[in-house]
Amino acid sequence: MSCAERIPVPLPDGGEISFLFERPDVPGRVPCVLFIHGGGWDSCSADYYLRHMEIICRRGAAAASAEYRLKTPDTHVSRLVYDCGEIIRYMRKNAEGLGILENMICVAGESAGGHLALCLSSPLIVPDDGVRPDLTLNLNGVVDMTGVFSDRFFSEEEQGSCTDPGRWLDIYGEAENWSPAFRVSAGNSPTVHFHGLLDRVVRPGETVRYHRELLSHGVPSELHLLPGMNHAFILFGYDNPDGVVYSILDMICGTLLKSGWLKQ
Repeated sequence: MSCAERIPVPLPDGGEISFLFERPDVPGRVPCVLFIHGGGWDSCSADYYLRHMEIICRRGAAAASAEYRLKTPDTHVSRLVYDCGEIIRYMRKNAEGLGILENMICVAGESAGGHLALCLSSPLIVPDDGVRPDLTLNLNGVVDMTGVFSDRFFSEEEQGSCTDPGRWLDIYGEAENWSPAFRVSAGNSPTVHFHGLLDRVVRPGETVRYHRELLSHGVPSELHLLPGMNHAFILFGYDNPDGVVYSILDMICGTLLKSGWLKQ
């Protein structure tokens, strides 16, 4: 049974979001890994990562999972990015009470959650470096919103028939602005990518292109392509047997160990 607690995060607009949090019973402050769930921006929850959090804690780091507001027809993607940024801001502000190191917060985002994490990783999308991850794990994250995911910016009516080329170009530009692949600079967070070669939701070539773009700007970036893996390979009870998910988690933990976030 998980020992995670739910911590509320008040928002400046009077709303409230939360995150699940679990910390190992060790002295001193420890690094933290924050998971951001996927689900197409409009479904799933923080609970999907409870088992992942337990594994991280057993390896000596704190773990968290973001409960951001889900997208609706009236909710812009930027609000979801904002929510996740507020959770990081809260964690840094309350690092001593949480028992974590404020300068060692790794954000691991999967699918749509990967998109949110990578937006926070880019100063050309989110200029506030107070919410920038110290390390980002990109787990088959969406890096380009201008293609099949552009419907997140069009209304249902416009999706069916957009008759105004100017309106279409405006929305395309907006989707481009929220596409990490088009918003890379030397200030991006160091990033490690994990992507299944059988992924047909987010094609692995998009992650390869993004990885190379990061490297071309001098940003530390490491790429792991996973043979035989489909989309959402990291989720328990989704597509892979538990043993496969555990083996991939072990690979991810190896990367975090190398980067100083975990212990043996």
